[in-house]
Amino acid sequence: MPMTTNKEKAGARLVEATRALVPLLREQAAAMDREGRPTRVVLEALNDALLYRIDIPEEFRGLDGVRIPDRVKAMYELGRGNGSVGWGVIQNNSLVRYLRAQTRLDERALRELFELDHAGPLACGAFYNLDHALGIGEKVDGGMSVYGSWSFSSNIRITAFMLQGMTWQEGDKSIRGFALIPRQEAEVADDWRVTGLMASNSNTAFIRRDKSVFVPEYRTMPVFDEDFLEGAEEYPYDSIALELAGMAIGMASAAYELFVDKVTRRAPWGMPYELIRDMPTVQVLAARARAAIDVALGRLLQNSETIELGGKETPPDVIASADFEAIWLSHQMRDIVDQLRQVIGSSTLAVDDAIGRYARDIDALCLHVTFRRDWVDETRGRELLGAQMHGEVSMSTSKVQHAPLEPTNVIDEDEYTGQRVELGAI
Repeated sequence: MPMTTNKEKAGARLVEATRALVPLLREQAAAMDREGRPTRVVLEALNDALLYRIDIPEEFRGLDGVRIPDRVKAMYELGRGNGSVGWGVIQNNSLVRYLRAQTRLDERALRELFELDHAGPLACGAFYNLDHALGIGEKVDGGMSVYGSWSFSSNIRITAFMLQGMTWQEGDKSIRGFALIPRQEAEVADDWRVTGLMASNSNTAFIRRDKSVFVPEYRTMPVFDEDFLEGAEEYPYDSIALELAGMAIGMASAAYELFVDKVTRRAPWGMPYELIRDMPTVQVLAARARAAIDVALGRLLQNSETIELGGKETPPDVIASADFEAIWLSHQMRDIVDQLRQVIGSSTLAVDDAIGRYARDIDALCLHVTFRRDWVDETRGRELLGAQMHGEVSMSTSKVQHAPLEPTNVIDEDEYTGQRVELGAI
């Protein structure tokens, strides 16, 4: 019998701890939607389970990474609990993995981040987007003076730091990169008013031009000028697509549980059956939906295991296929939940209805630009047919064609006046 490694043991404990949180996440779901962020009790529970510290080194009270299949299983359980919470955990951990992989970021910045005693995400920001999420950096003694606005900064109201994109001048060169900025240095716009992933607090963060903040040089990281810079050539493989799909499947599984409970207690409207479950069409749907959810989870875990075992030697096309299937499976789960919802009816439109919440959250996930089927299907199809276009984003490579180095969202002094979101005691 093969020996169980420490990494496998840590992963198993993580999955078990996450599964234990499901009742709390469901109980707090309505309150989190109203507040637009996780509640304090949820943040403390997530912190105790080390869900925000999965990729933090052990010396800083972290798990130092777990196997990809265990990540997916944990995110499946978070999905069963609450999609907004799962989204926030996944975004935090993906950002931490990105920072740890960068050789151009001073280790002092990482140490400051990892040493934080913070019950919540350590950092947030649209860190993968250097085309549209740009602020301005101006070189000063010892660092930079930074201002700008950054939309869709998931976790912004509960995080300690934010990693935001910016552009600055070095001689005659325009440089694009990141600044790691304490969250309290920025204001938050009250602009996250949505119907899905309501508690993900993906508000716009902004620093006014006349209130620019100082960021020491060691907390800045150049990524490229006309080309990628040494030490930042490759975006390391990240399991974020697999984890988000695990969350989507978890939400579908939770919706199915609620569906079964409702159809076994309720009578149908306008039909001669004692209970909804007695309807043949509902029985067929129950069988097909359960099979679809189980097969989706099985395939996702199979792909996760393949990439875990292959490590850095996993062929790019295997990764591209796994990521594409993760997106495809998420859309299948959205369709399944919609079919379940159709049976239950208009009661799922209620803001606090749990099936309705899972439906809205999966829909929000599938509408995210990285999960939209229009460009994802086309891009993957071109890869399979050998018909790639010059400069397009590829699913099997980290190389990306970036937009010109022109910031598009520098705010004037009066923008967002009166829209600041207070953090309260968190």
